[in-house]
Amino acid sequence: MVRQQRLGCESNIYHVVARGVGRQIIFEDDTDRFKFLGYLREFGESGVILHAWCLMDNHIHLLARGPIATISSSMGLLLGSYAQRFNLRHGRAGHLFQNRFDSECVESDAYFLTVVRYIHQNPLKAGLATSCAYRWSSYAEYFGHAGICDTSFALGMLGGREGFKSFHECLPDESCLDIRSGRSKTRGLSNEEALLTAQEIVGVDGLAAVAAFERSRRDGLLRRMCQAGLTIRQIERFTGIPKSTVQRVNSGSKGQSL
Repeated sequence: MVRQQRLGCESNIYHVVARGVGRQIIFEDDTDRFKFLGYLREFGESGVILHAWCLMDNHIHLLARGPIATISSSMGLLLGSYAQRFNLRHGRAGHLFQNRFDSECVESDAYFLTVVRYIHQNPLKAGLATSCAYRWSSYAEYFGHAGICDTSFALGMLGGREGFKSFHECLPDESCLDIRSGRSKTRGLSNEEALLTAQEIVGVDGLAAVAAFERSRRDGLLRRMCQAGLTIRQIERFTGIPKSTVQRVNSGSKGQSL
């Protein structure tokens, strides 16, 4: 089957996400993480510039600059090489990563900064760290630690390290740049953006429990997610609540003020 060619954007900057198949853990220990970073360093040597990265238990985030064709081929080599090594070390077979990687264009300075912060806050929001100073991300590189990222672009926009630190101490809300404020009104929320938004509304660990909430509380949360820009299909997938129920709540909320 012929794969559809990825569409590029004028900025040549992309937020890239690769997930373990079926939510498979892709890093069993620090040895795996160090090995992946070795491959990631080679990825950067292919002509792609990295601005941020983060290794989670079952997925990775990259903020990369380069032609989409180069990024695509480099990602294929990165993920394929690591998967072979992981399977050999842990005695498993089969695919490690879910299909192809996901990517979205980053076409403005505001959204670039949003993605940098989102990547570094991912472990914090997932409960894996108490601050952005997570060992397995590029955050420390912005404070002088040796690494693989070009940090000058973001630091220049934020006025240096103090501005960078302050920017990351601000959790997304209306008073600072966040995923929604950096998003074009004509572009829907990506799945990553939608999940972050839903977690802000419900709580990081609360999405699976929404279906069991008392009806008025449940419907109020569903309305807030709809108004925040999540699609009905995204809400259904995150909460397990049937599409027909979400549609009914969404239809009933039109014209109301909350």
